[in-house]
Amino acid sequence: METKHTLTNEFLLIALVQGEPVYTILGTKGSLSFPQLELFRYADPAVTGWTIPLVHDTALPIYPKPPFTRQLQHFARVCRGTEEPGCSALEGLKAVATLEAIKESIRTGLPVEVTQE
Repeated sequence: METKHTLTNEFLLIALVQGEPVYTILGTKGSLSFPQLELFRYADPAVTGWTIPLVHDTALPIYPKPPFTRQLQHFARVCRGTEEPGCSALEGLKAVATLEAIKESIRTGLPVEVTQE
């Protein structure tokens, strides 16, 4: 019997892993471990290098509810007028325009320009 996983189900399983990081996202200004969400960074971003100690920040908050559930609850609060939107309608429109351009580029194999006005 074949087991199928969705990205969401795999994410929930990974989020339950204890101990060592499953992934570490590395950048020029620091790193983030996953699923622990611990941040390692330089105390002074202007002073970096292999010999400079990193600051270990405490884990970022992990919310027990899936992101889509939290987004839908936030949307409902915005509709009721009890909370402000996380982004403006214009920013939402720009995001949709960008996604549509990505779909068009995938379909045609050509670059698609997105105006951000």
